[in-house]
Amino acid sequence: MSLISLLIKTNDFINQIGSSIMKTLLRLNGAKIGKNCFVSFSSRIVSRNLIIGNDVIIKRGVKIKSPKVEIGNSCIISEDCYITGNSEFKIGNTTFIGKKVRINLSKNVTIGKDVGVGENSVIWTHGYFPPADEGFPVTYKPVLIMDGAWVSTNIIILPGVILGKNTIVGAGSVVTKSFDDNSLIAGNPAKYLKNTNELKSGKGFIEIMKDIFSNYSELNLLEEDLNFLAYQLEGIKVYVLSKNNNFDKSQINPKNSIVIFKGIESSDFFKINNYYWFDLTERKSKNNSLKESMLINKILRDWGIRLVVEYS
Repeated sequence: MSLISLLIKTNDFINQIGSSIMKTLLRLNGAKIGKNCFVSFSSRIVSRNLIIGNDVIIKRGVKIKSPKVEIGNSCIISEDCYITGNSEFKIGNTTFIGKKVRINLSKNVTIGKDVGVGENSVIWTHGYFPPADEGFPVTYKPVLIMDGAWVSTNIIILPGVILGKNTIVGAGSVVTKSFDDNSLIAGNPAKYLKNTNELKSGKGFIEIMKDIFSNYSELNLLEEDLNFLAYQLEGIKVYVLSKNNNFDKSQINPKNSIVIFKGIESSDFFKINNYYWFDLTERKSKNNSLKESMLINKILRDWGIRLVVEYS
């Protein structure tokens, strides 16, 4: 083992020890923390009512101060985020908060599931500085960002804004008002440009997955048709199945197979029979430590497909 590899392993071990200590301290203070979470020892979380779901990662330098905090499953809060105030903070499953995001909690901030907030972005729930007794406006309003939204990098969101489902905010925008579902917006102030559904390629699920996996030399394509793909990944077979497929499931060996499926009625078959599985309809995956399955999970996340782990 090289010196660099040894240093990396040592650093990882120290980080895990620090995380265990931090989680213990939080639990002693009444926090509810799920399975397989990492909370950096250099983070600081102060809350009377703290709930952290499964598989959450809270990285170094994060500061959270709020009377009530709820963090959903499989969320990531990146380095040096600053989330503070006297109101509540809630984020849904698989949501990602980028580096150095600032969230003001003078009023509640609620962020839905599968939302991304890019680095250096700021969410404000108050807006004032000149004195109110001289007639200047003072604003205190909550912010709501709904499921599937993508708030790109260096965004400013002002008090009272509601961003609808699957809204995309262009980099560097200042959002001063609310927008409906599926809005692509950008500018200062941000304006509506088009419906986000217009950005979709129109390709089918199997074609999309083939395009994604073609970027990884570890995956060797063995077989394909309109509703089916089969790959070799070291000693593991990886099957991709879509709806309306007539593939013979009996030829799949649960002991050395990974099954990725979307929109098919046989999804329960794979779960009941203990396959290593990824359900892209329900955005769930099986809890396992198989290295090949962990690689598939990383590939999917790199392409924006974020999954909640289902524990048996």
